[in-house]
Amino acid sequence: GTLPTLLAVAGDPSLANRAREAVAHITERLYHKACTLKSWGVVRGTAALTRKAASSLTSALGSLLLEKVQFSVGLRDTETVLAEPMSPLNLSHALYEGLRGFAWRDLALAQEVLLFLGSFVRAEPHLFTGIIRIRFRYVKFALKAMLA
Repeated sequence: GTLPTLLAVAGDPSLANRAREAVAHITERLYHKACTLKSWGVVRGTAALTRKAASSLTSALGSLLLEKVQFSVGLRDTETVLAEPMSPLNLSHALYEGLRGFAWRDLALAQEVLLFLGSFVRAEPHLFTGIIRIRFRYVKFALKAMLA
């Protein structure tokens, strides 16, 4: 478990809260430093850990939805389907909920995939004809297979 969880189990919720705040503060500082240094891998990782989302995600989702293509994240029984336009806050929440229990890397990858698909559907909409839903888990499986 994490340090705050261990401290809470040890019976000191006050200390657990302070540890959680310290970790959040350090992660936020690391995020800003990585942005300055243009260390995009660290930016993606710390953004996922601090629950940040790219503002252009709503535009990417909107582009897919204009072509009647849904995007989903999560596993079969807990899948979150993005089937209607959402505010940035609601979209971020839906992504985090759909990927609850997944590694933070999956959240960063899901955001990258959604951004790419939004650009791709704007450039080549005819390639999406007949596609009803793109499931992130299958995109991830395909990427793993290509890299293996």
